[in-house]
Amino acid sequence: MPNGFRIRIGVVTKSRIMKIKFMVIGIMLSLVTGLVQAQIFHLKGASAISAAGGITGSGIFGELGYQRFFSSKVYLKIAGNYESAKVNGASVSTTLLDIEIFFGLNPGGGRFFINGGFGPSTGYEKVSGLESESKIAGMKYGFLVTLEPEIYVSNKVGIIIPVSQRLYFQESLTRKKFNVGLGLRVLF
Repeated sequence: MPNGFRIRIGVVTKSRIMKIKFMVIGIMLSLVTGLVQAQIFHLKGASAISAAGGITGSGIFGELGYQRFFSSKVYLKIAGNYESAKVNGASVSTTLLDIEIFFGLNPGGGRFFINGGFGPSTGYEKVSGLESESKIAGMKYGFLVTLEPEIYVSNKVGIIIPVSQRLYFQESLTRKKFNVGLGLRVLF
């Protein structure tokens, strides 16, 4: 080869196969140990903070929330949301406060939870780029329904996938809002 470069091709030997087997067994044991330790999630009296972001039907959203667990299956979530969207050529920005009660399932008793929640949603929506902005901008009141699967990657950190549907009672360019996101939940 030019300039003295050589390519070394590894030889599969019994000792390499044994090393790989021990590595796989070690990884499997660490996962099983993690599953045994994972039983501490959603304890009565625990608290958590969460942050998520994602897409709406016509824009993006961000969310910061606080959760308080009343039992292993019930918790309260208070979250602030900001949404930005383009609807019919207009820019719509919405700042929201959501208060939801969640009920959760823990199929298999491991790290995976399926949570469903509902509650009121209120906030301020501002529309720019339309002649009739005064009819649409202002306070919005409504409710939302959320499905929030989560999987814990450690004893205190979980990945959440919030899927929400909002419905407002006032006239708006975005009377219904559908959100899908991805975020983190940290227990403390």
